[in-house]
Amino acid sequence: MAKTVRVPPADLPDVILGLLGADGMPLAVGKIKPRLTGAYKMAPAVLVELLESLVHGGRCHRFPQGKGVAYGALAPVVYARRALESMLAKPKKKYKPDKLQAEVRKLTPQVSPVEFETLVDAARTARKLFIHPAPTAKGKPQYAGFPPDPATYLKSPLKALEKIVAYLAHNGISREQSLQAVSQSLNLPSPNAAADAGPASVAAVKTPSLEECGEALLRAMPQIDAAAQLGSLIFFRDLRRALPTLDKPTFDRAVIHLAQTRGDVALHHHDHALRLPAEERATLVEGPDQRHYIGIALKR
Repeated sequence: MAKTVRVPPADLPDVILGLLGADGMPLAVGKIKPRLTGAYKMAPAVLVELLESLVHGGRCHRFPQGKGVAYGALAPVVYARRALESMLAKPKKKYKPDKLQAEVRKLTPQVSPVEFETLVDAARTARKLFIHPAPTAKGKPQYAGFPPDPATYLKSPLKALEKIVAYLAHNGISREQSLQAVSQSLNLPSPNAAADAGPASVAAVKTPSLEECGEALLRAMPQIDAAAQLGSLIFFRDLRRALPTLDKPTFDRAVIHLAQTRGDVALHHHDHALRLPAEERATLVEGPDQRHYIGIALKR
């Protein structure tokens, strides 16, 4: 009796690509196989053969993972950005620039040094990466996910200054006189300058127009994700972090104005926004049609 050969479902490649695209980072075969059930269930060797065919067809990518490999459906630069942000999210952790690049590129070797520097620039713009200057002239700067503390660098100079101020006080020059001289040398305003000046002397702050805010949104999109130029969806929660000077009402109005005045952008709405917690719903943009939008994409 002839053995029956099971034919895999026609949509099996799309199902696998969907699994790979939904996960935050590339998956090893051992992580993919348990998620394929029913008609999609298969032996590891068959799964590897299918994954490799998808790699050769350009539909997914192979990445090193420990002593084995993993597969991902997204562009390598997207995984590199996620790996970078994950490392920067570690509290109190600082990295030498070359070491950080080596760690990220070990996970995503397809990403070039130039592409990595582009990711670093985007992370700096989004205030997810901060440069910590070297504490001494001979040292080298480091990267971290939190801003540097000026007190770290001023500790020794301030200690020396305190000794000088005490020495001058001992010789008839008051502490107030010394600190006033320091303020003048550093071109710092007097503590009472703002109160003395009065409200009339405060320069008017120019409020950016909706067009200017919209242009700022468009400039920030590729800094968050280089694939934005190709139509990749950029979530508003990420855009808000990248543009901290725009308050929510201004940001929301700029988004709606952009969508209404330009034909090359599309807003993506949330199907069940009212079921979201109020805090999460606040990150969305509410349009005049009462829809809540999660992100924006360039039409391609």
